[in-house]
Amino acid sequence: MFCNGKPFLVTLSRNILFQTLQPFHRISKVDKMSNRVTYQRGKRNIVAGINKVLHKYGGRGINIENVHADNEFAKIRDDINSNLICCAANVYVERIE
Repeated sequence: MFCNGKPFLVTLSRNILFQTLQPFHRISKVDKMSNRVTYQRGKRNIVAGINKVLHKYGGRGINIENVHADNEFAKIRDDINSNLICCAANVYVERIE
């Protein structure tokens, strides 16, 4: 999700409706002509964010079996300890939008 051009990782539990929001603070580059800032949200950043959420649930005794996401997250499929279900291109995960 983007807000004012800044990327955020948004999660929502379908059963208990617990929502998390994590910003990606690391700046990748700044366009000096337009002052536009690009933030890093590569594989390492996304995996760290997802694992932080999974750890939060695990600390409360809740096991996350499935993670539903758009196809941007397909690159982390082998790096998280849950089943990753990615929707097709131009389709969105309805409950999170």
